[in-house]
Amino acid sequence: SIKKPPADYAAKFITNADPEMGKGNTEDKNATTAVQLEDITVDAAMKKPQFWLLGTSFYCMATGGMGMASVAKPMMGEVFSTLLPAIVTSAFGASYVLMLSGGNLGGRLGWAAVSEIIGRPKTFTIFTVGSVPLYFAVPHLVDMVAQDGSTVGLYAFCGSTALALSYMGGAFAILPAYEADIF
Repeated sequence: SIKKPPADYAAKFITNADPEMGKGNTEDKNATTAVQLEDITVDAAMKKPQFWLLGTSFYCMATGGMGMASVAKPMMGEVFSTLLPAIVTSAFGASYVLMLSGGNLGGRLGWAAVSEIIGRPKTFTIFTVGSVPLYFAVPHLVDMVAQDGSTVGLYAFCGSTALALSYMGGAFAILPAYEADIF
């Protein structure tokens, strides 16, 4: 279970929170004050809609990402290699799997860094809103390759699935801290 730090530990700071600070008082304008967060039990957290919304969006991203990663090599070999045999070779399939792994790792590191800049709520919103069109586009990209033999569709498929895996990796990286922020 996640526990709150001791009262004298300042984990989160607000700088210049009071607009009146420095106007006629002696407090330091650059002083920081700790935010005191309310303790919440696990049972109370599970009754909040935020818990279930976060869990549902995380479940969808993780399931979609893991599903793509689990069929990546066979899909390249069985679907795309028959459609574009000159391009989609065994080495291409292996490179694609490596690219998905890189997307996952890059998402864990990159999206965590982004969340430090723009905040965890905005970053998680990017995952949630951004993953929907990606997952809906994947079948259309496969169809584009099947109908036209389009290399653009193939490379768009590879890029979009790598981005989807980066969303999954980023969600794995920031969700525990985001839940700690909320609860």
